[in-house]
Amino acid sequence: MSVPNFASIIEAIRHWAQETPAANALIFLDGEGKTTSSATYADLWRDVRCMALAWQQCNVNPGDVVLLNIGHTYEIVLGFLGAMYVGAAPIILPYPRPGAHDANIERLDLVFRHTDAVAALFPPALATVARERLPHRRSQIHGFAPAAVGDVPADFEPHVRGSDDPLYMQLTSGTTGRPKIAVLSQAAVMTNIRGVFAARYQPGDTVAGCMPFHHDGGLVLCLLIPLAMGLASVHIDPAHWINEPRLLWQ
Repeated sequence: MSVPNFASIIEAIRHWAQETPAANALIFLDGEGKTTSSATYADLWRDVRCMALAWQQCNVNPGDVVLLNIGHTYEIVLGFLGAMYVGAAPIILPYPRPGAHDANIERLDLVFRHTDAVAALFPPALATVARERLPHRRSQIHGFAPAAVGDVPADFEPHVRGSDDPLYMQLTSGTTGRPKIAVLSQAAVMTNIRGVFAARYQPGDTVAGCMPFHHDGGLVLCLLIPLAMGLASVHIDPAHWINEPRLLWQ
């Protein structure tokens, strides 16, 4: 399948929202295989614009780095794409480990310092904990609440970034030392989508994945490529898949 020559993922989502608004874009399943959230391309475009306005209201500007410390949910996708919309470079952090607040917070503060990130997005409960543990970051830590944004102006357009500008960043695993940061440009990501992976997909395909979005396999193969091609993708939390591997094949 050939991929239309979109300049960006945001441009692709807008195209599919206009051309196939009722087509499924994203589906998230729980550990029993039940749908927890889903979005058509029209839904996704609306919600991404809403999240982008929320980032802007948090004083996030083009070129800024933002952190996403949310689990394997629709919300993390909105945070990621919404940051792209306003020209920021998002970093998806390894998913928070339940009960490991100290390790989660320590890692967050380290990444803040080494990336000069201006904001971080959390689930509301974890945002409260993070603000208490990192009072010097209080104004930079936000709970996910896009519904509070209000109406998005019709003329709220995506930021147009240069092809070599950072699109997003990734952290290495850190298993052999301090995590390092890889910077992905818009040109590199779109070239990767068009030239390397697109041949694996066909019109009407549904892509199912259980890899985390901070990993290339989850982010590029299972999320960005389907979005660029107007396909549906189904996402299972890696923790659920470990307990029920059959979910991926159902």
